[in-house]
Amino acid sequence: MPGPHPLLHARSANTNRRARGFGLIAVVWVTALLSLLALSFANSVRTHVRIAANAASSAAAEALADGGVQLAMLEINRLHEAAERSAPAGTFQSCQMPGGGIVAFALADEAGKLDLNVARAPLLTAFFIGNGFAPDRARGLADAIIDYRDSDDDRRASGAERDDYTGAGLSAGPKNAAFDTVDELVSVLGFQRSDLERLRPFLTVHSGQEGIDPSSAAPELIAALANGKTGDIRLPTAGAAGGLSGSGLPPEFTVASVRRTFGVRAIGKAAGGSVFVREAVVAMVAAPRTLNRPVETTTDSGMRARPPGSGRQAMRLTPRILNWRQGATPPQAIGLPAIFSPC
Repeated sequence: MPGPHPLLHARSANTNRRARGFGLIAVVWVTALLSLLALSFANSVRTHVRIAANAASSAAAEALADGGVQLAMLEINRLHEAAERSAPAGTFQSCQMPGGGIVAFALADEAGKLDLNVARAPLLTAFFIGNGFAPDRARGLADAIIDYRDSDDDRRASGAERDDYTGAGLSAGPKNAAFDTVDELVSVLGFQRSDLERLRPFLTVHSGQEGIDPSSAAPELIAALANGKTGDIRLPTAGAAGGLSGSGLPPEFTVASVRRTFGVRAIGKAAGGSVFVREAVVAMVAAPRTLNRPVETTTDSGMRARPPGSGRQAMRLTPRILNWRQGATPPQAIGLPAIFSPC
């Protein structure tokens, strides 16, 4: 019997080779697709791991900063009980946690700042002029701040009451109550939000003092008030401190601090490198305490009685947080000072 024709045999061989070629191409494509899918999955896993690690590091940094506020409260209590008249204003105290995280905190007496709730017009005006505001605008802002916080509707000479806010297209008028936070300053008619961050370090609503304690004030604030008193419209340079009455602060703006309210700036740096800044205001406030432990005795009739004066209550000062916010992270926070002591 004759075999297959040679031409048919060649065609069959070519068909088989093409089939094997297509199969090989298909295998290569499937392999490449699976490799891409595997690479994409691996990248996705790595991304999620990084996100989780960053979130954990950020949470750790925030917890460390909050712990720094608690350490600051202990330091404030220690200063009060030791009757120390000064605090290391602006100087960071830092320590290292067992896991490698770093906690640092600094105290600043709020009496070294201008209190928006009690400062009078001359102090407010000098402050704004010394920080570069034109005199007319400075006087207007000073009066508007007082109109904003006082309880009456009597407009000061350059101030602003409800009709002025309505005329400016604002639905809300003056608060007619004390400022709760420095941020409320942007609600005062005529004050620009762009000025808030520049002036915030020198302002408070918690000192309760009409003037400023020069021993606690920043040199830039003293220079601004000195310049503002003389009508010098220019921004004070860092570290400058005028030339009036020793400290540079005009005498009529000077008060002695009662050392009761402190600003706290706490920085937490996690072992993973994340940094968090917490800013708080802590005040020493009156709280009751028991002077001595109640002691009960048994009378002849079997009744229990306390001796006179046992368990008497008295008031003592204890630290309490008045304000709490996340602060901006300064570039220098990445390189915190050397470790001074274990936490």
